[in-house]
Amino acid sequence: MTREEAIRRIKEHIIHHHMGEYPHIFIGEALEMAIAALREQDDHFREATKKMGWISVEEMLPERKTEVLCFSKNAGVFIGTDWVDWPDGKIMFHLGTSYDWPYATHWMPLPEPPEVEV
Repeated sequence: MTREEAIRRIKEHIIHHHMGEYPHIFIGEALEMAIAALREQDDHFREATKKMGWISVEEMLPERKTEVLCFSKNAGVFIGTDWVDWPDGKIMFHLGTSYDWPYATHWMPLPEPPEVEV
């Protein structure tokens, strides 16, 4: 499900199930704020993707279960397939081919594959 589909479903649920029953609860306002935050994050991700530069894990994280290029001081550059946010604030990315979870400081989306004639 995309972010826009999730936003649409949330709005439909609010309109059909809550607005008439609970007008004194500001559910709609709270969800509108959440939706705005998701859209802002999505816009930020698109802008960062256009630049194709390294993104600090402190600034933003990729979507879960998405392959990305990662950088770790100890492991160097590798493809991470998922990440874990530890309580100490460090982010570990899974190396898809092993049980290693190096701490990463930066990541970036993988480039589009080249167009190859068949």
